[in-house]
Formats: sequence, C-alpha cells, structure tokens
Amino acid sequence: MFVDFIRDALCFGQVEVVRDKMWYEHWYGIVLILFLIFAIPLVLGRLIASSVKMGDYASKIALILFAALAASVVLVSREPNLGIDLGGGTILEYEVDQQKKSEIDAANSTGQGLMEKMVNSIRQRLDPAGVRQVSIRESGPERLEIKIPRVSQAEVELLKKKLITAGNLEFRILADQEMDAALVRRVQEDEDPGVRVIKDEDQPARKSESLHDVWVELARNLKGDVLIDDGIERARWVPVDPEQAVEIRNDPDLITRPSPDGKGIQQLIIAGRALAEWVEVGVKTSKVAGEEPVLRIDLNEYTVQRPRDDGGIDALVKIDAQNVTGAYLSGASPGTSDAEMAVDFNFNITGAKKFGKLTFDNQRPSGRKRRLGIMLDGELLSAPNLQAVIRDRGQITGNFSTEEVKWLVGVLDAGTLPAALNEIPISEQRVDPTLGEATIESGKRAIGISLIAIALFMPFYYRFSGL
Repeated sequence: MFVDFIRDALCFGQVEVVRDKMWYEHWYGIVLILFLIFAIPLVLGRLIASSVKMGDYASKIALILFAALAASVVLVSREPNLGIDLGGGTILEYEVDQQKKSEIDAANSTGQGLMEKMVNSIRQRLDPAGVRQVSIRESGPERLEIKIPRVSQAEVELLKKKLITAGNLEFRILADQEMDAALVRRVQEDEDPGVRVIKDEDQPARKSESLHDVWVELARNLKGDVLIDDGIERARWVPVDPEQAVEIRNDPDLITRPSPDGKGIQQLIIAGRALAEWVEVGVKTSKVAGEEPVLRIDLNEYTVQRPRDDGGIDALVKIDAQNVTGAYLSGASPGTSDAEMAVDFNFNITGAKKFGKLTFDNQRPSGRKRRLGIMLDGELLSAPNLQAVIRDRGQITGNFSTEEVKWLVGVLDAGTLPAALNEIPISEQRVDPTLGEATIESGKRAIGISLIAIALFMPFYYRFSGL
C-alpha cells in the first residue's frame, strides 16, 4: 500500500436511506416463494381434476396453473423498465469544452471519432451495468443529449458531477527544501503568484540540435499548431512577424513552414521543459459544527509552499518525465484496509514500468524519505512517504462510505473523458411522469378488460358451437 489516506474525497448532497430487508428478500423467503409456485399448482390441479372427475388431466391442469402463477409472480414482483416518455426523467444537453478539444485535436492531428468516444465513455460512466437505460446521442455539432429515465433530482446532481469530473489521478513527487535546493532557488527568482508552472525558457527549433529531432519530425506532420505528447506540450508553430520573416527564412538552421492562409510563415518553437507546478492542497471539512476546515496533508519545514489569495495553500510538486496518471490504470475495484472501505487499482504494463521508474528514482537509502503526492483533478489529497519501489498496484484508503467508493471506482474504470464537457449544461429539462402514468393505467385497463372478455367468450363460444 503506498497511499496512506484520502479522506472525504467526494461530497455527496444526498442522504442514503437504509431500510431492513422484507421477508421475501431474504434467502428463506425466496425459497418459500419458489416452493409455493410449484406446490400450489400441483395441489390445485389434483383437486380440480378430482372434482370434475378428470383424474387423467391433473398434470395438464397443474401445468396451466403453474404457468399462470409463475407469470403472475414475475409481473407483480418486477416492474417493467420504463423509458423517459413513460416513467419521466431528465434530459441534459451539453457542449464540448472547446479549449480541451483543441488540445486533443492538436495531440491527435484529427478530431475524427472524438464524439463517438465521448458517447461511449459517458455511457460507461453513467450506466456501467446498462440497467438505467440511459440514452446518449449527438444532438448537434459538438453537442450531446443525455436522457436519464426515472431519476430523482438528487440523483441528477450526482450524475452531473460524474460528467464534469475528470476522475484523473496524478502521481507527483513533492518538492523538498533541501533535496531540491536548486529548484527552490529557481522558484524564488520568480515570485509572480500568477505563475503556476515553473519551466525552462522556450527556444526555436534548430536542425543542428539533435535533442529537437524527435519533436521536429512529429511537428512537421502536425495539422494543428500545438504538439502534445503524453499530455505535455512539446512544441508549437507560431506566426512570424512580417518584418522578421526574411531574416528567419534565410537562416537554414531554423524550422519553418507556410502559414495556413499562405500569406506568411510559421516558426517551430520547442516548449521549455516543465520542472514543477504549484497545486492546491485539498482541505476537508470538519464534521463538528463551527470547526475550521483542515488541510488534507501535513506541511512541514521541508515542504515548498505558498499562500493562496482565497486563504488556501499551494504546494510545489515536481514534474517528471514519467508523467504517471490515471490513464495508465487497468482497473479499479472496492477493497478494504484495516476494516475500512478502500479503492484498489492496478496499472497496465506501461503504467507499471513508469511508476516503478518514478518510485525507484526517488528512493533514498537513509534519512528522510521522499513524499509522493497523489492528486485527484489537480487537487493534492495525500502525500505519504515513499518507502519502497512500487510497480503494478496500489490502494486509496480512508474514511470512505460505500457510495463514495462505488462512485470513485466507476469514474476510474471509465477513465478520463477524451474531451471535457462544459460544467453547466446548455439545457436541462425535467419530464413529468404524469402522462406516462396515465398511459400505463390505460394500457393495464385495456389488458384487463380483454382478458375478462376472452375468458367469458371462449366457454360461451365452445359451449354453444357444438364442440
């Protein structure tokens, strides 16, 4: 186990109502019902056959009664799955976040299949078992319509949270005042509170610089302007000022290309290597009224930190070449640790190699240990000491409720959405089930009348038709 705790990671606005099981929901109730379904038709079949002096037909009468009784039990005990038109529900319509979509397009050179991936990922996130009958479709250019039948407003709010929460885990090493002295000095040189990422300066791509070769090759075939690899910006094409165009074009060592409109040129710039990032330290609200929220991690004299304008605290985490995120997870499942609910998760082969390299490079044979920061959606939730090399599996432990564990497992299993949705839906429509209820009642009444009519007609017809 390499995560010591993440408490109260999610806040739910609804109260879980727990009730005792009815007798027929226990195993002995189910056994009794099954016994009666078989026993009652056999007994009644014999009694009816005896009363009409048709003993040879006892088994046939019992079979008819069994079929009728079994069908009645199924109809009474299990309600049919009603769509939004009959059972009511909510219709949500979302637009794709254009900024996030631009990053995806730049990384993949094409947006083909993006919406299809969005639909599949959202369906897995909202309805992994396929029992909710959630309908998801494209309702327009970069718009998604989501129909959720028979759902309460509290459930709608929870599902909306699932949609806009990326559920992306990141694993970063916390910067240390002593172990990262050079980085700390670099940070102190730039005290601008608006700067969140500490990075080297950008530089023009050059043919003579062999370290640029891999990014130059990828950028030459890039349809967009920004080259993103493994979630990190590596290079970008920038327009050249017309006054400098001749000078840059005449330098054979620089990398250029015609601009999309054909009226100028673009120059390839290699992005400076990101070294560290300021991230917000998560807080947890006390369950005791009146008590102030407390930080989720312990800050000591070795933690590189700074105050936030909103009264919170930022901590500095290092950006490494491994870039281990939740994208490398192969699965997640509920688990337990010290008799408390937890979330177990495993890395795929690539993730195991990356995480093994990350934890190996940051091992210290003696003295203070490195701290491994665990972030969920950009918020630092835990920072345990890194005691050993870890590769293919881990566990998130803490004071989780069953619903919180279930939610987090579902989000991690679904993975990160290929592109983010805007946080606020452009349309939210509540469908009243009143019309559906009237339709259902009319249907039930029609079925009942038809069954009675058939039951009366058949004996009358065969009695007087001479058969």
